Amino acid sequence: MRRSVLRWTAALLLLPGVSTATWEPGKFSTDGCSLFPDGTSEQPQLWQSCCVRHDEAYFVGGTRAERSAADRALRDCVAAVCSEPVGDLMLSGVTLGGSPLFATPWRWGYAWLHTGQNDYRVLKPDERQAALAEIDRFWASGGRVDGFDERWWEWHGMLAALPGLRQHLAALSAELDRLGLRCDEAVRRTGFSGQRSLD
Repeated sequence: MRRSVLRWTAALLLLPGVSTATWEPGKFSTDGCSLFPDGTSEQPQLWQSCCVRHDEAYFVGGTRAERSAADRALRDCVAAVCSEPVGDLMLSGVTLGGSPLFATPWRWGYAWLHTGQNDYRVLKPDERQAALAEIDRFWASGGRVDGFDERWWEWHGMLAALPGLRQHLAALSAELDRLGLRCDEAVRRTGFSGQRSLD
């Protein structure tokens, strides 16, 4: 009986997410606005800095409340540089696509090994510090955004040849360009460049 209890205890400690050991973060990377343009066709990096800050928060991860705050900050940032409809659209996208349950490279807490479970958790102070240090290391070593924006406009042309997608992509591009006109006006008025600040 005692041997059986010891085996079950050992097995439980080895399950993902149950161990009390500190995890080491993976390597930080950012693609800007994952699966979405980083800006308009005229200003292809207009809101990229908003997405990079969001990627930094998603890399570190944490609780459900911290994710919600990061998602709202993304929406507010994009709305400030461009427009509320684009900010709301991005909020919808990250709310649906950024779940820690999915094994995607842009999921909430992508610094940490994906366990296939609900990965909302309170990070230990040393885990948070290690993830932030990895982000700092990335930028200090000349890290750059592997932007989706350049590929978006290229892929748009290739995907438009597929049946049924031509109208959808044409409507999305027209809407982004229409919103981009307002974004470009806001940039001229405020002088916001959309580039990441390293301060």
